[in-house]
Amino acid sequence: MLNKKYARCLICNQEFTKEEIKECISCPKCGNKGLPSNLKEDVIVKINWHELHILCVWAENWARQIKDISDTQPQLTISCIAKRIQKQYPNKTPLTLAGEIEEVKKEFPTIETNIDDKPNKIAGEFNA
Repeated sequence: MLNKKYARCLICNQEFTKEEIKECISCPKCGNKGLPSNLKEDVIVKINWHELHILCVWAENWARQIKDISDTQPQLTISCIAKRIQKQYPNKTPLTLAGEIEEVKKEFPTIETNIDDKPNKIAGEFNA
């Protein structure tokens, strides 16, 4: 079972076998140095969308607060995880505040905010 996928990058969502990442110190696809998730730990959770939204907004807020003291790109990581979940239910409201701001900006292009939605836009590049 050498070809069995083992890990997933939290940023680009690429899945790898143990052999593909054996000698790696970062993701072979996007270069992320964060710890990948173990695919054996994937679970299905019953949760209300509103509850999930609350968790994502709080995680996004915390990541924004620690971005300058962390070397793991917390905002990008949270944004990519939320985007990956959001893709499962594309017609639901955005899971993050940055995603909600993006929707408002689409509706009202001249609006100005002080919310940094850059990590959300970068995450969209990886999870397109």
